[in-house]
Amino acid sequence: MLLAAGAVACVFLDGREKLAARVCLVIVLAGSLLIAVDAVKVLSGGVPPSVAVDLGVPMGIARFEVDGLTALFLCLIAGLSTVCALYAQGAMAPYFNRSMRVEKFFFFYILLVASLVVAAMARNVIVFLTALEVMTLASFFLILFDHGDDGVRRSAVSFMVYMHIGLLLVTAALLIGVAGSGTMDLSGITTHFKPHLCSNGGSVGILFPLLFVGFGFIAGFVPLHLWPVLVHGGAYGGAYGTPSRPVPAPMSAIVSAILSGLVANMGIYGILRVVSLAGGLPLWIGYALFFVSVVSGFYGIINALAQHDIRRLLAYVGIGNIGITGAGISVGLIGLSSGLPQMAALGLSGALLHMVNYTVFTGLLFCGAGSIGSAVHTNDVNLMGGLIKRMPFTGFAFLVGVMSVCGLPPFNGFISEFIIYGGIITGFNPSMGLLLATLVPGVAALALIEGLSVLVFAKIFGIAFLGECRSSGATQSVESPKTMVAAMMILCAVSLFTGLMPTVAVKALQYPLSALHAGLSGVPPGGIASVAGDVSMAVIVFLSITGGLLLLRLLALKRAQASTAPVPLPVGKRAGKAPYAPPEAPLTWFGGYEAVNPAMQYTVSSFNSPLCGIAGSRMCGGDTEGSALGTPGKTLPLKETSSWALFYPNAQDFFEGRFYLPLWRAVERVLGKFSRIESGHKDGRIGNYLLYMLSALIILLILLVVYTWNGGSFSQVLGALPGVVRWS
Repeated sequence: MLLAAGAVACVFLDGREKLAARVCLVIVLAGSLLIAVDAVKVLSGGVPPSVAVDLGVPMGIARFEVDGLTALFLCLIAGLSTVCALYAQGAMAPYFNRSMRVEKFFFFYILLVASLVVAAMARNVIVFLTALEVMTLASFFLILFDHGDDGVRRSAVSFMVYMHIGLLLVTAALLIGVAGSGTMDLSGITTHFKPHLCSNGGSVGILFPLLFVGFGFIAGFVPLHLWPVLVHGGAYGGAYGTPSRPVPAPMSAIVSAILSGLVANMGIYGILRVVSLAGGLPLWIGYALFFVSVVSGFYGIINALAQHDIRRLLAYVGIGNIGITGAGISVGLIGLSSGLPQMAALGLSGALLHMVNYTVFTGLLFCGAGSIGSAVHTNDVNLMGGLIKRMPFTGFAFLVGVMSVCGLPPFNGFISEFIIYGGIITGFNPSMGLLLATLVPGVAALALIEGLSVLVFAKIFGIAFLGECRSSGATQSVESPKTMVAAMMILCAVSLFTGLMPTVAVKALQYPLSALHAGLSGVPPGGIASVAGDVSMAVIVFLSITGGLLLLRLLALKRAQASTAPVPLPVGKRAGKAPYAPPEAPLTWFGGYEAVNPAMQYTVSSFNSPLCGIAGSRMCGGDTEGSALGTPGKTLPLKETSSWALFYPNAQDFFEGRFYLPLWRAVERVLGKFSRIESGHKDGRIGNYLLYMLSALIILLILLVVYTWNGGSFSQVLGALPGVVRWS
């Protein structure tokens, strides 16, 4: 109710953008504190609160419950939404006093947060689906805020299309469940179908696959992954057209952080909720999800290598990390179905923790990308460079996010991935050939994904923050406002705390783990937490020793330089000569050549070319887009800057160019056949539409008469048609 009141208040603050921003922060902070209090109580072992509301026919009794899994997700919603609201205080400042109706942005922002909270707590089918629909619409209008840009409009429409495909599948599955069980309650549906989970035919056989595919669209698993790419990196006008990207503003970073950290994770939450309600699923679902997850992780990270747009790169990295989370869930499902509780506990614990970590570091990376874009006025990594000297706080925050997403100690990504690896290794059983044949290649693939992640972010951080400035925008860049820096520092602190104190994070997973499956309540998380703590402590000791050795080396070098430096003679004793000046230090790696310019630095394509040459163009983003006058896939454009030419390709997504775009064009051609029927004539007269309505009513009446002649009841037919007026 508080969030709803805050959203309404923002609507009435017309023209007072600063006040609307403050109200948004206060309302989201207050609502998040109220949500977090109940969530923390549940995670600490308290009684899960539950409320039942009678909504009448046809919705019935609507239950709202906060169990361990819901409490964990509510903490994510409260935390990231508050941090992004703080970030928005500085990020939305460029839009003030520009007739942009900024208060509408904050209205839809609060509405999105409220819909996520309701969806997480709802146990009624209609309430749950309604909350998901509101979530989609609020996200759509947030993306569409800067609607003057063609790329923004394309991104918003693409998001709406792909999300509604997923929602359609989820709705179909839940309606099948309602029809079979006769109840609107989610737990009642799964209770009815539990004895038939292993059925291969009928409605039961397609119920859970439909749910997994539908939530997979929302989460962004490959090949259902295009909405994150199109929203964060811009939508393509054609299979080989030049992408029109959203304006590189920190406002878009807020939207990207929320969509990746919370909306995409709603798909993961939906899959976990299906697991918790079902109590046990067929073994083949676990194997199928493991395969899809590994493919998603590898596909996402290999496509990230070929990108030069920082937000599009982060979108593919997010897809890769969704794949890692899915791998943890699948390991847990395989463990449950194979009677291996320790494997199941490790896999699901790692998935839950990686979901939390993904929310933290993806929010940090997108906020950092927004700060960079607003300072440099571009999303192109090739036009950055040297930013660490001009934006030190943003550079530090981005480096923390980079190390977290790469799974490097002592940050949070390392702990969750270590637990997932532990679950996979626990499942190594020579007597189970299929299990062993699945997990061994899976471990190798996940290790390769992490190695490629390090390569991706060595590229992006090295090119964007190190070296010399590559454009006038990079030369003139300055640090972001204090509120934006403060938001990024909060996420840095959470990432570092989780990595240094993993026992606290892992022990908090006890009740979410037991909510996923009752059989896991007997597997104490203390053993998992102690192992994670030991690994973290070993890493801290190693880093401390390494840091101490580097400090000693630095001191020794300073002493050596001080002892070998020539002693300058007094000016008076150097008659007729200029005062002594020590020689300048030679430039490193230039072999005596001092006419250095930015054109000598690596670009994204030159950094990627060795690996993409091995993987092939299809694995590195599909076909290469040529210039306007070139041949698609053959001619590579040169992007001119002030003093040098930049050589790089625009890599297009393989599934987008080979499947989705041809599909949408075919649908467009088919629908185009009906354009004349739709408008009647080119001027589109209203009389034609009235004629269509009258024809439809006549056809309906004819069908009803035919039905009654065959023995059907006319009143029964009318009663079965909702919205039709009944005659007494």
